[in-house]
Amino acid sequence: MADSQVSTRQLVLDFVTFLVVAAVASPVLALVQEWTGVDGEILRFTTFATTVGAIAVWLRWPGSRRIVSVTRTDALSAFGSSVVLALVLMLVLFLLSLIEDARWSLLDPSTLPAPLVVVLGLQVLVERRG
Repeated sequence: MADSQVSTRQLVLDFVTFLVVAAVASPVLALVQEWTGVDGEILRFTTFATTVGAIAVWLRWPGSRRIVSVTRTDALSAFGSSVVLALVLMLVLFLLSLIEDARWSLLDPSTLPAPLVVVLGLQVLVERRG
């Protein structure tokens, strides 16, 4: 097997490792959040559970697979797929909103536990890291 190929067994093992570590990390991070007293409406530590799982998988990879080269075609393909998926999701949500005929109320920034810019900044940080 060439260095760039990964066996099915290895992929399954990586997937199981990710799931187990992320599943264990979630309640542990919830306890850490409770212990530190960080407001869950601003930042939920449990959103980092998938990051912990990904780090665990990355750490167990052999050295030859630590850095993966990505071609321009691969990057454009991933980007294009993401855009298509986002458009499909937006269409589904739009159709569901027409069917349900219920509208979300506008966000009242005065009801947030922190300034809106802090909440949005942390959400972006968590989404990029998680």
